[in-house]
Amino acid sequence: SGKGRIVVFDRDGEFIKIIEAPTSNLFGDNSLYKPVALAVDQYNRLFIVSSGTYQGIIVMTEDGEFTGFIGAQATTLSAWEIIWRRFQTDDQKAQTEQNVSTEFNNITIDEDGFIFVTTSGIDAGSVENAIQGKDKTGKYMPVKMLNTNGDEIMKRNGFWPPAGEVDFSTLSKDSITGASTITDVAVGPEGTWSIIDEKRQRIYTYDSNGNLLFAFGDKGTMIGNLEGIEAVTYQGSRMLVLDKTTRAITVFNRTDYGDILISALEAENDRNFTLAINRWTEVLKRNSNFDAAYVGIGQAMYLNG
Repeated sequence: SGKGRIVVFDRDGEFIKIIEAPTSNLFGDNSLYKPVALAVDQYNRLFIVSSGTYQGIIVMTEDGEFTGFIGAQATTLSAWEIIWRRFQTDDQKAQTEQNVSTEFNNITIDEDGFIFVTTSGIDAGSVENAIQGKDKTGKYMPVKMLNTNGDEIMKRNGFWPPAGEVDFSTLSKDSITGASTITDVAVGPEGTWSIIDEKRQRIYTYDSNGNLLFAFGDKGTMIGNLEGIEAVTYQGSRMLVLDKTTRAITVFNRTDYGDILISALEAENDRNFTLAINRWTEVLKRNSNFDAAYVGIGQAMYLNG
């Protein structure tokens, strides 16, 4: 990030090449290029999140040729304020940071080429209002799903939009309130995906329709708890979580309940509706309050005639 470049290695850690900062008139003379996260699609295109780049995600070829921006966030600044910001000092920029179009902080791409991005810079009040209003547009959501054109296509058909915590008044032992601070997203099996909440040290997992499947995690020093959650990824059925405070990776194995839940989604995706009904029924034996299971049974019965 500090040198403004991307370094490419092979799987054995051998150096291959350096991709320097992109050049284009679209950046402007005073644009800051500080790559903090990237993802590569099936065509070897690079999708780069740059801290301080408010035009959206930077797209480059595998050779480093700049091709454009996608997925620009909404801004609360006027055109003149955006231009004036280019001439501000770092202190002046810091004072107006809350009004600027928020840049993304992390990115991943699923096997179909759809892009998941997160941001923690949106005003907390805007996020809370969007969640409570059950906004399906994603304009003020901390996690989005984009196609390669940058269009927002995430399904938000659950009882609450997928954005982490929805009960902002609940006080934990550390008196944590307000919207979640989302800093990373990972794509799991059968269309599932997970986000991490830096504020609560918690992980939330959703299905492809935006239904909350499960959430776990807490702040602390006990085994399984986290102190400085930073990143998450899947390794098969396991989940790996990076803790920047302890400088360690915590490995979570999926529970038997999770196995049955994922198998229900697998049966749905395979259009094996009789098996899906059986799997969702098994889920309800373990969690009778899981609304998505009742919906899944109803949909499976309807599609099964």
